[in-house]
Amino acid sequence: MTGDLALVELEMKKTDRFEEKLAEFSDHVEQTVTLIMREIYEIIMNIAPVKTGELRISHQWTVLDNEGFLMNPVEYLQWVIRGRGYVYPVEKKALYWPELKHPVPYAGPAPPNDYLSAAVAYVDATGIIEDTFEKWVIE
Repeated sequence: MTGDLALVELEMKKTDRFEEKLAEFSDHVEQTVTLIMREIYEIIMNIAPVKTGELRISHQWTVLDNEGFLMNPVEYLQWVIRGRGYVYPVEKKALYWPELKHPVPYAGPAPPNDYLSAAVAYVDATGIIEDTFEKWVIE
């Protein structure tokens, strides 16, 4: 999905106690981002649309350099997220999918389902940051 990103930023003020913990900083940021990504992934696995199951099982996530990335290589993801208009057959043939009772002359529009943004919005990233990262900084 090109161009669609969700961003969670951490903003902190430097203190003397923070300077002492700077060596551990990267590890704790990575742990916090990992917890956030796990929660987003769990939500997505529950709310992703399921017709064949391919979309749901294709979700992957990783954490690199303290950034979390969610990926899904399914080619039709963009039409799920943004919706689609009417689909007409190519070369004047009727449309056919195995689940249809018969071939049809066109498929109607499908509404957008931006379940990825909904999952990100549902995650309590602030709570995760407070429970993991902020407690470590304060200790």
